[in-house]
Formats: sequence, C-alpha cells, structure tokens
Amino acid sequence: MSTPIDHIVYAVPDLHKAIKALGKKLGVEPVYGGKHQTFGTHNALVGLGKGCYLELLAADPENTDVFPPRWMGVDIISKPTITRWAIVSDDIDEQARKLQNINPDMGHVQQGMRRKTDGSLLRWKLAMPLPKPEVEVIPFILDWQGSIHPSHDLENTCSIHSFSLGHPNARYMSHALKQAGIEADIQESEQSFIKLQLKTPNGIVDL
Repeated sequence: MSTPIDHIVYAVPDLHKAIKALGKKLGVEPVYGGKHQTFGTHNALVGLGKGCYLELLAADPENTDVFPPRWMGVDIISKPTITRWAIVSDDIDEQARKLQNINPDMGHVQQGMRRKTDGSLLRWKLAMPLPKPEVEVIPFILDWQGSIHPSHDLENTCSIHSFSLGHPNARYMSHALKQAGIEADIQESEQSFIKLQLKTPNGIVDL
C-alpha cells in the first residue's frame, strides 16, 4: 500500500463486547474513544504506530436521535468486519471531487466531531463514507483540522503486518483510484474485501 493509511474501520455489532474479545485476541485492550452524536455511533481505538490506528465502530444504542442506515456499514454487518479505510488529504475538497468520478454518491464533504473521554473535542472534515455497501474498498478522506491525531495517546504495541483489498473488478478499481491520486493494489475477488494482519503481543492476528 503506497498511499499512507490514516485508520482502518472494524465495524462490530456490540462495541463493549468487541473491546473485550479483541483485547483478548490481540493482547492489547482497545481504548474507548467516544460518541459520534450526529452519526449515531461510538468507537474504541487500537494504536498501530506511524500515525495509524484501528477503529472499532458500532451503533450507539443510547443514541435514539439517529436512525439507520448509519455510516460505514454498521447496520448491515452480521459479525465484526473491516468495512472501510481512511486516508488524510491536505486538499480534501479537490480529492473529494476526484472520488465522485468513481462513485457520484461519494465525496460529499462534511464537518464532524466527537467528545473524547478526557472532555476535549476532536474535530475533523471528511468526505463522507456511505452506509452501504458492507465493505467499500474506496477510502474515505479526512482532514483533522489541527486536532491532535487520535493515535497520539495510544500505545503502539500493535502494527500492520499486511493490508490487502479485493474487488470483483480489481483492474478498473485500481485504475480509478490511481486517477484519484490513491495508489492501492487490489486483488480480483468475487466479493469486495479489506483484510488486515496485525503484529501483536499475541503474534500475528488476522482480522
């Protein structure tokens, strides 16, 4: 992967159960991040080093103001699944326009924020990831707008061993991403996938 990864989204049905299960699997317990009030989700994070992190993401059962379908496939997964990946851009509006050449429904830029557990506010600008499909190999784009990056306070006892993408029309998708300034090798596969192997205190772990 020649385009640096900001973070990888691991959508889960129940966040607190996933924190315990993944903590046991990795040997490192994910750190609760906070709530995305306007998107109806909450998250937990695992540091992966080099300014990158794994985000566990689930629908927030306490948020009754946001209805399905919520972003990044959280309402359509049946088990923990890597559904999205994100990159950072210093010209998000221009790159978002390029994403719309691949999928006209993508690339709509919005502001976002969440309150961290220490009370501070994390703000960002992003090209919105969609509720569907379950797995999207086209990354969404972020500008952290001067906020301290979420990986800053995380332990880096895990790291990426391998990261791979699959799509039914891999040749087209690789070319389309390259035209959008995103370098990614994509494998031909019957269904879209995002696969991740992590180096962890418990050895190599597949997600």
